[in-house]
Amino acid sequence: MLDMNDDEIKGAARATKYASGDRGGISSPDAVRAAYAWLDAQETVDRLQETIGIDMIERWVWRVRGVGNFSPFDLEVAANLHPRIRGSYPRYNVASDLVDPSIERLASLFKDAKTWEDPDDAPLSGYARRETGWHPNKAT
Repeated sequence: MLDMNDDEIKGAARATKYASGDRGGISSPDAVRAAYAWLDAQETVDRLQETIGIDMIERWVWRVRGVGNFSPFDLEVAANLHPRIRGSYPRYNVASDLVDPSIERLASLFKDAKTWEDPDDAPLSGYARRETGWHPNKAT
């Protein structure tokens, strides 16, 4: 889990070298935290590949009020901070079989996270499977 305060995340955003060459700006520190949590649920591979769309993270995080739209900058900062993730937007070492992260990840980050799951327990569209068994004490 990304255990950084807002000022530390903003500092990391200023230090990130963005693939686009823009200086950009993050949507919010919460958006970076959510992107980090989403990346943390993914399996990694040896090669860089284009498997992540910002919409995948947005659809997962819509379950949380207070986190607006995401930008590639949020994802780049989160990836830069994550110890297992390499690459830059949109190419990372994330497996193409994406994991729909557990709602518990959101609940651990945001007190206003909705705590319900889909009735059929199916992963969101575009995901290979839903994450199970995640607990904050086992987080990266």
